[in-house]
Amino acid sequence: MSETAAKLQAEIHSRLGAGSPEAIREAGRLCAVLAEQTAEAREHLEHVVLRTAFALEELGDTEDAARFYAQVMNCEFADPAARASASCRYGLLQELAGRTSESTSAFQLTVDLASDPLISQVARRQLAVLLLREGRFAQALLHLNVLLADPELEAGQRLPYELRRLRVLLKLNGPGALQDDCLQLLPPSGSTVDEAAIAPWMEVAMDLEFALKYELARDFYLRLQEVRGIPARVRTDCHFRAGLMFEHLSQWESSVRHYRIAVDAPPDFPEAQALARFRLAELMYLSEDYDAAMEHLAVLSGLPELDTQQRLEAKFRYAVCLFRRGQLDEAVTVLRSCREQVRERDNGFGSRIDLCLAEIFERRSEVEAACREYERIIANAYSEPVVKSSALARLHQLRHKPKRFRLGAARRNRVGA
Repeated sequence: MSETAAKLQAEIHSRLGAGSPEAIREAGRLCAVLAEQTAEAREHLEHVVLRTAFALEELGDTEDAARFYAQVMNCEFADPAARASASCRYGLLQELAGRTSESTSAFQLTVDLASDPLISQVARRQLAVLLLREGRFAQALLHLNVLLADPELEAGQRLPYELRRLRVLLKLNGPGALQDDCLQLLPPSGSTVDEAAIAPWMEVAMDLEFALKYELARDFYLRLQEVRGIPARVRTDCHFRAGLMFEHLSQWESSVRHYRIAVDAPPDFPEAQALARFRLAELMYLSEDYDAAMEHLAVLSGLPELDTQQRLEAKFRYAVCLFRRGQLDEAVTVLRSCREQVRERDNGFGSRIDLCLAEIFERRSEVEAACREYERIIANAYSEPVVKSSALARLHQLRHKPKRFRLGAARRNRVGA
């Protein structure tokens, strides 16, 4: 090592020892000068560069720290242990900055170089998370299997890896994702868990949903409801999602029960409660319990947690309920209000409104009004072909019906009124 490099190195250690932000940044400046030494000299300077990078990272100067970590990481002649430490820290900083490709490469290098079990475990864990996030499930599974094979792994560390492995097996539709394997990972009923431990279980349950394993997902949500220590928000979400799973399994009564629990819970998770109310209203609507459906639909049409289309759907179904209950004038008023909302961005929903209005006008023997609605459906470019064909056929029938029959029907309607 040259005399100049030795003096610079001594000065850097002195500045780092001082510990003040100004001294640490000065050490970084000197370290950059040191990096300009010959390649032969740089081979023996990785430890002072690494120490400087650590100090800059603690100070919050992450870009400068990453630059020095990269210098050590990319020096093929440097001490492998120092390279492994530098590449691990570099990977963590790149991950925080959202640079997935750079962090993945750095963690892979760490795994290849590290002799320290702790550094190796951290890098392999983060690498598995990134690979899972990128959809590279087979590669993620390899790293998770290595992590789980460590005999010194504590139970508290093992569970997150087991849950991630289960998620990977679900993505790969692997044979290891069996019911018993899933359920044995759940906390016992009535046990108390840390709030931070809930998120991985919820992620697995969601993956079970996406894998169409509705019974397993249901069992996850039901068990989590029985665990102590979970936030009220998560408990409400578990009831909502359990309701969805029961609905997928055609177990309507259980679905309704869990939706109601979610709706009636304190307002800790209004988004999930709004969706639970929406599903509950739909089940009531489809079972023709219009009174119960209207109670929820009236609330849904004004909930900000729902998107515009969902609020419009709720309002439309409220109008249909009025129609089915024989409140025709009120139904027409609500339907016309719905039509005003879709006038500027009709995507086919308008034809549903027009069809319902046509049925009401026919019920009231207002033939010309009904015909106008059918004509709107036919002229609507977004109307479904089957709806348009039905409207065309019905319009033809009404136009060619004998006039005296229509007048007689009108008179009967007035007498009945």
